[in-house]
Amino acid sequence: MTGSGERSQRRNPCELFQMSTIRKLSRPWIVVPAVVLVTLGGTLVIAVRHAAWEARRSNTYSRLYFARHVLRNYESSHGTLPPLCLRDSLGKPIHSWRALILPFLEIESLRRLDLSQPWNSDYNRKIIDSVPLSDWRCFSGEWPAEQPPATTHLLGYIGPQSIWETTTGKPKGTTQDHPGAILLICVPESDIHPLQPVDITEDEVRKIVARGGDVLFITAGEPHGYGVVTIEHGSLAFHVRPEPTD
Repeated sequence: MTGSGERSQRRNPCELFQMSTIRKLSRPWIVVPAVVLVTLGGTLVIAVRHAAWEARRSNTYSRLYFARHVLRNYESSHGTLPPLCLRDSLGKPIHSWRALILPFLEIESLRRLDLSQPWNSDYNRKIIDSVPLSDWRCFSGEWPAEQPPATTHLLGYIGPQSIWETTTGKPKGTTQDHPGAILLICVPESDIHPLQPVDITEDEVRKIVARGGDVLFITAGEPHGYGVVTIEHGSLAFHVRPEPTD
């Protein structure tokens, strides 16, 4: 690991990618200052809150966009997306897909993880606990953890429109074959560790949305896009925003 001085000057791949994408991801929701200045006091407060909310949402979209970018790099290298979880010889889930893409994130301290042991084994836990929170932020949403433990808001989607099989968690095909399939879901709250083999089902998403939670998603391939999940006529509806273009 590098020293603290060197770390302060170094940005991890997620931060670098986010800086290059967040501008175009946030373009549709920029509040025009001239309009805000002429609004009344109450409307101004609402506008400012809305702008802050949209800024956080844009940040979340950039994290989803980055995660898809890394998953597609994995696919290019292995010929397939990773399964949702890695299982031991008895079929028990021991690692998440998020562990399988770590080599593409260049987090040096996590290269020593033993994927033959459960993610929270004594050996792996010592490594995990030594990783700074900043190195986990690729997996967070609009509210990254400020204190340990690290959590992830980015979950693989298990449902009829997913790119992953519901029963096995294996990919149905490539992102090129299924560009409009739902790849990832971002939930507003989570206590799931990034390496924990837990994702989210259709029913779980529906419950969060029904409570008023802001659930976002991204599709497997361009130019389909990302957007917001709602409930319409009792079923989940994925409202796709087109991919940003330069």
